Amino acid sequence: MQTRWEQLTSLHRFSPDSLSINYLLIDMARWEEAQEVIHQLIEQPELTLLFAGTHHQALLEVSPLLLSLPSESERTVRETLLTEVRERRAGVALRASLSCEALANHFRQFLTVPDGQGQSYLRFYDPAIWLAIYASQYDAPLMGSVLEAVYLPDWCSATWCEIVSSGHQAALQQPVRLSTELLAMAQKTRLLYSLQATQIDPALCYGLASSLACLIDKGMTEQWELMPWLTLLNDYPAPVLDGRMAQWLATFDIECHEPLAVANRFWQHQTHKPVEAL
Repeated sequence: MQTRWEQLTSLHRFSPDSLSINYLLIDMARWEEAQEVIHQLIEQPELTLLFAGTHHQALLEVSPLLLSLPSESERTVRETLLTEVRERRAGVALRASLSCEALANHFRQFLTVPDGQGQSYLRFYDPAIWLAIYASQYDAPLMGSVLEAVYLPDWCSATWCEIVSSGHQAALQQPVRLSTELLAMAQKTRLLYSLQATQIDPALCYGLASSLACLIDKGMTEQWELMPWLTLLNDYPAPVLDGRMAQWLATFDIECHEPLAVANRFWQHQTHKPVEAL
């Protein structure tokens, strides 16, 4: 059976004008001017800051913002907001029948969650984190019975991906927490979105994210360290696609090795033939 990570390639994609939504959940840490732009576009917007009225009140400047979208008749406004959110990777599109304040109250219970040592922020309003929650199968409580549809900006196209919860009652009873599994998945989903600007073949994104996650686990956390590996991995699509490269990197000691040297070792292991110099 495929894991949800492996099933990401089969998520339904939708163009912005075909989304059946009535809310945007916006990450203002990624789009600081969101409120200003919204008030320029909509005369009397219906919106709620999730930190308002909570003990996170002091952080209102970076509070996630829930916006009730104008009707379909204001198509230009809707398209402008969806484009901004998608290009900035700054939020999630939703459909729900609750009022704006009632939906905000639903989300407020997930602003912080257990992390094993106390409480930590759960940035579910960042699409990469919502995707990680979904791929780790912690999404059912977040969806609850209140969300009818969830759409995330696609990481390798100008479309939106529909996220469908499992909806199992047992899953609904499992509280969201910052588990080791979720943190590891978030590392991979953030990488998926970071690959968006590098003109990577969409089919390779998942394998590349898994391979790069292995490198990060081994201490490579800076972009300048990872970019040579990204170039190398992109040049060898077959083992990236089928996961062999990620499995190799997970077991191989890459310390003090250049990417090409590791590729040589990999191919010698696979075919007993060295890689030619790039």
